[in-house]
Amino acid sequence: MIFILFILINLKLFSQNEMPVIDTAIAQNSSEVYYKYIYQPDTFKIIYVYVDSSFSSVSEIKSLKNDTLDGVYITYYENGQKKSCFYYKNGMIDGNFYYWNEFGQLQESGYLKKGKGKGIDFYENGAQEAKYIFIDKGYGFPIIVRGKWFYINGN
Repeated sequence: MIFILFILINLKLFSQNEMPVIDTAIAQNSSEVYYKYIYQPDTFKIIYVYVDSSFSSVSEIKSLKNDTLDGVYITYYENGQKKSCFYYKNGMIDGNFYYWNEFGQLQESGYLKKGKGKGIDFYENGAQEAKYIFIDKGYGFPIIVRGKWFYINGN
């Protein structure tokens, strides 16, 4: 059973091993609502934190404004390592994005604004694998327009 935890949180990009500090929390599950919270959208955003039933690990944090993704969106592996981090503005990715492997090593990073972006992929040893420019037409995957790929030794 998955529980949802509503929290108010200081929005910032957390370092790889840093977990957010929860200021206010209201728990609910899918069959019962334990608490109804009324908020002022101009003052703060509601952050949803999805946790397992034992409340021992966080799987996702997302920020909504007027029921639309707006702000930080972070996913985590079951081992607690950060998996991905995006910034949204009015429901669209707008800014830096990051992907890590389950050991905490950066796999991909980039920047996306108005459907156009740049990205860098990394090998497990930290060497640069690819550098590219892409467009996002909403198909669920980016279309690479131009790029450069490298061997694991850097050449």
